[in-house]
Amino acid sequence: MTFYPADLARIHDEGYGEFARAAACEALRRLPGSGRVVELGCGTGISTQILSETGYDVLGIDLSAEMLAIAARRAPRAELRQGSIWDAELPRCIGVTAIGEVINYAADERASAERLPELFERIHAALRPDGVLLFDFATPGRGTLRQGGPQVRAGEDWRIQSEAVEDAAAKTLERRTTITVGDRRRKEVHRLRLYEPEVVRESLEGLGFRYEALDGYCDLAFWPGYASFAAVKRR
Repeated sequence: MTFYPADLARIHDEGYGEFARAAACEALRRLPGSGRVVELGCGTGISTQILSETGYDVLGIDLSAEMLAIAARRAPRAELRQGSIWDAELPRCIGVTAIGEVINYAADERASAERLPELFERIHAALRPDGVLLFDFATPGRGTLRQGGPQVRAGEDWRIQSEAVEDAAAKTLERRTTITVGDRRRKEVHRLRLYEPEVVRESLEGLGFRYEALDGYCDLAFWPGYASFAAVKRR
């Protein structure tokens, strides 16, 4: 199955953009000066556009060709590449972002707590001194701590209902989604690996990052089962 096919890419773009806008706001607060920013899992380019129009040289990397097609229209100045964050070549840069549970998604089976140190090491090597890594991730409890049952969102011609089912022992989460566009309906399941914040901290500390735990991006507060760090490469 294609990861984020055309219908879901459009729904994500139209209905879930507030998170990317808040993350871009946070990134602009923290990025040092001007230069290249690499967005791992850039999606449909909402934050890519904001950073690009602010003057940054943005490289966006995403697994979904359909999402990148939207990003190309939205952020024509940015360089976009299709690929996995787990083996993408990272150029020298002043900032790296991984926004919206990008490091959790198991569409690439290499996603795992065991591979996080390797990912962070590649990012650390690419960053210039004082460069910033801004990322967020789902933690154990993501599927159980947030109350209210299935989540529903609707647009002009679409409706999406999703339910998170967590396996506490395996530290995984399945996001089971029913997508309705016009009179067409289909189901899709995305699997995430859940990471303990302490494991992530240890990976950052092992590389010498200076880091800060965040409870939200700008005016957007996170929900239970979610974590984020802003990490800076020491001189």
